[in-house]
Amino acid sequence: MSPSPHFGNPATIASLTSLPVCFAPAGGLIAAVVLLLFLRSFIVTGVIALAIPISVIGTILILLTLGRTLNVISLAGLAFAVGMVVDAAIVVLEN
Repeated sequence: MSPSPHFGNPATIASLTSLPVCFAPAGGLIAAVVLLLFLRSFIVTGVIALAIPISVIGTILILLTLGRTLNVISLAGLAFAVGMVVDAAIVVLEN
């Protein structure tokens, strides 16, 4: 069994790591629209929509400061953490 020709290919890896940068604004916009539909408040939606990029940028800065790389596992954890941030922000703003 020979490995796939795309395994470890630098061009493939570079194209895959650029995908989150391309789709992040669209994902944030969709999340804000869904929040607006459920919460029906522009101010609350704005606060939560601001919490998402602040937490992501802060996490990436900490990763860079500690010398860690941004790989598939850290991107998956970051996506999971964004969901937790949104959930926590909704709970805090509802109380």
